[in-house]
Amino acid sequence: MHHYLKNLSLLVLLLALSPVAAQDTTEPAPKPKPQTQTFRITGPDQTLFLTWLKDPTTTITVQWVVPGGALMPIIRITEADQEQWRLVMGYREPFPNCKAFRYRVLISGLTPATAYQFQVGNTGPIYKFHTAPATLDKPITFVSGGDVIFSDITEKINRQAAKHDPLFALVGGDIAYANGKKVLPWLQLLGLWRKTMVRSDGSLIPLLAAIGNHEVHGAFNQPTKHAPFFYNLFGGLFHDTGYASLTFGDYLQVILLDTDHTTPIDGKQTQWLKNTLAQSSQKAMPPYRFAFYHVPAYPSVRPWDHPLSARVREHWVPLFEQFNLNAAFEHHDHAYKRTHPMREGKIVLRGSTDRGILYIGDGAWGIPNLRDPRPLTEATYNAKTAKAHHVILTTLTPTEQTHTVITPDGSVLDTFTRPRTKNAGP
Repeated sequence: MHHYLKNLSLLVLLLALSPVAAQDTTEPAPKPKPQTQTFRITGPDQTLFLTWLKDPTTTITVQWVVPGGALMPIIRITEADQEQWRLVMGYREPFPNCKAFRYRVLISGLTPATAYQFQVGNTGPIYKFHTAPATLDKPITFVSGGDVIFSDITEKINRQAAKHDPLFALVGGDIAYANGKKVLPWLQLLGLWRKTMVRSDGSLIPLLAAIGNHEVHGAFNQPTKHAPFFYNLFGGLFHDTGYASLTFGDYLQVILLDTDHTTPIDGKQTQWLKNTLAQSSQKAMPPYRFAFYHVPAYPSVRPWDHPLSARVREHWVPLFEQFNLNAAFEHHDHAYKRTHPMREGKIVLRGSTDRGILYIGDGAWGIPNLRDPRPLTEATYNAKTAKAHHVILTTLTPTEQTHTVITPDGSVLDTFTRPRTKNAGP
């Protein structure tokens, strides 16, 4: 993986790495040997990535981390294959725990389902991206998973995911494993993302994220300042809380939640979740609504009575059921699982008019230390489990959702299809 860090000569960030301490006694963090590493950055191309902080159909947010440069970054943008460029100005903020800056340019006034190209300043590479469609006239695919880290496995699985041309990617926590302290893991991961998460037409794949324990110094029940990198890169969508919602046109709502990392599961977050689901149900409800968060309600590895899992089941699962979410994407356990359709802690039997809620994932994108799932005879709510690295490709059509689970070599670990929700109201 060190080939991403070669031929870089402008400025040097000296980062002293100490062993990464385990922040959750049930999940030891990787423990690299103490060392001093040098990371050199020549310009935006190494760490540049796209995300959405506002409407995905009409905006894009371009970000990069470099150690200094223009006070006011400027981007030139035009529709693909056009020459009518316009200029958009952004701003910079200090990147935590180092002398670098995070640059951000929010570009608005775009056309849905359109290919664009842009350039930082008036020199350097020209990048491409796609805005999200406003309606689901054609199928769309997005990729999701959790527990990533900078690794050879992550590189392989990123490249496999990118072959499917996803509209965006979503990481459900434990992204860089920096524990709210280390700069280098974030720079490495952003560099890898820039190189590997590119669609077949050369367009960049936007990154969305939920917070996990390894984003936070202290892991659980900490103030937002203890997750400085997460809020620096994704703040603006989250507004100093660990929960947020993003709506794609008239067809998809993505709900990002915080399992006690910087925001308590209960109280304000649960009330916000209820209000958000109720409001979308009262309006022209998107047919697809998914929740993404880190610690699973239905774990594959940890015991059923794990305290955080119990809290998610107590406070959030009744709302998922009340408003009939299409699925909940869970992470943290370093394995793969798909549950049976569940309601009130029981399996919804085949043939029932009740759809039940599916819980998918359990977080094994690139983290090396996979874990053995408990036997299905013990965790009877699970329909399928595996000790395997994976990401989930979710394809939405006007009538159904399909989840295809792929491994680092591109093979299919699991696949299943459900019809879209007909009534997700209370």
